[in-house]
Amino acid sequence: VAALSIEAPYIRIRDNLDEPAGYGYCMDIVGFGESLNLDLIQLHSCKPDATVTDQQFVYDASTNRITGASGSDADGFCMVALCDETNCEFKLDAYDAASVQCAAIEYASAMGELRYYPSGVVDGRGVRKCIAAERSSEPAGPWLKRRMVLQSCARVRVTTLKIWDIIA
Repeated sequence: VAALSIEAPYIRIRDNLDEPAGYGYCMDIVGFGESLNLDLIQLHSCKPDATVTDQQFVYDASTNRITGASGSDADGFCMVALCDETNCEFKLDAYDAASVQCAAIEYASAMGELRYYPSGVVDGRGVRKCIAAERSSEPAGPWLKRRMVLQSCARVRVTTLKIWDIIA
């Protein structure tokens, strides 16, 4: 993966996948500048610019939450999963450390998995779901983007789609 000058913290898929510049994919707020849309988080080509603040996210192991980094565009917000029978979307919501609206996520660093717990509590029980990258990418201006999906950890056949690095 190519060197980035984006300031930590950020969360990225470990494998470059098909990102042509070699930057890989980072969690990213949909939109740009004035059109930022806190309603959706996606995977986007990691931007090699030190001034980028729409890709700065923190994993807090003490609360099992992904939140916007201090001073970032997502500061004060946490990641939420909105799921129906077949799909999940990931968005940002106002952060409250006690809120069960924030997605309960365990980072299993040995495997690189971001495991989602729909109960709102990381308890190791139930069907484990992993946050993964969608199989295909699509253009996003001069970059590429992918949806984030929620799948059974055991059923993600292309393991490179579910292995994450958390850069603190």
